Amino acid sequence: MQSKAIGTQGTKLYWSDDEIKKITEECLIGEVKGWSGPSESTSEIDVTHLNSDAKEYLIGLVDNGELSLEVNFVVDDAVQIRMRKDMQDRVKRAWCIQLTDKDKHQIWGLGYVKSFPITGSANDAIRATIAIRITGKVTIEKPTP
Repeated sequence: MQSKAIGTQGTKLYWSDDEIKKITEECLIGEVKGWSGPSESTSEIDVTHLNSDAKEYLIGLVDNGELSLEVNFVVDDAVQIRMRKDMQDRVKRAWCIQLTDKDKHQIWGLGYVKSFPITGSANDAIRATIAIRITGKVTIEKPTP
């Protein structure tokens, strides 16, 4: 059986200029090298009581965690500049990962830029690892024409 795996080359990541789902070239994050997340998990709610035979649990709400982006730091990239300003101003915005499958599925959520450390070392490019704290629900959607 042929694999249905999706390649990463050509994936685009966007940081919207507001909380509304929209993709424009002005929202494309420059020179993304890779990403990790959303890092979905749930909490455990201990409901064990004195008459329990063993530990008992309920599953709590989903925490969508963080989206971490590794980028080449580009001093004049408008979106990287906006992301750093949004972190300082505590602004929530929509983010999107546009996949490379034939339908160009999109992973959407809302978040805050939590950190934007810039790093460099000998014989390398200056990079940044941007952490976005996801708030609320994450969806995977087929875009509508």
